[in-house]
Amino acid sequence: MSLMKRLGLGALLAVCVTLFASTSAWAASGEDWGTIELANMGDEPFASGVASLTNVDWVRVAKDAFLYGGRLSVTCHNLTPGATYWTPAGTFIANRKGSGKVSGDVWLELNYGWSWVSVSPFVVDIVRSNPDGSGTPVLTGTFPGQFWY
Repeated sequence: MSLMKRLGLGALLAVCVTLFASTSAWAASGEDWGTIELANMGDEPFASGVASLTNVDWVRVAKDAFLYGGRLSVTCHNLTPGATYWTPAGTFIANRKGSGKVSGDVWLELNYGWSWVSVSPFVVDIVRSNPDGSGTPVLTGTFPGQFWY
């Protein structure tokens, strides 16, 4: 293989590693999608919560799809004290007052066509983990998608 081909492949590899290696590449320059109030699903009638999606930005190209990433923060109240809850941002255990919060990086799907691009709506479900291994949905909310021509 010629020296120019080796240098070209090396440069391409360096660019790919830079783009794909970091899961928090969006942390410094993304947009804020705001805060939504989570709707109660009924099993814990006094449960309430909010979710914020920040630092939303292009992260990488996957097979047949562009992906966006962001930082999801969830805060909940009036949950079952000591119970474990799952969210797209991660898990948390409700404290003795029934409150809990968690933040984590999440992926958003980017769809595209010939002349348009859209980010799919992002659903945030708060699910209580039960002792038998099942889950009970407690709160839910959706960040609307984005659409560009």
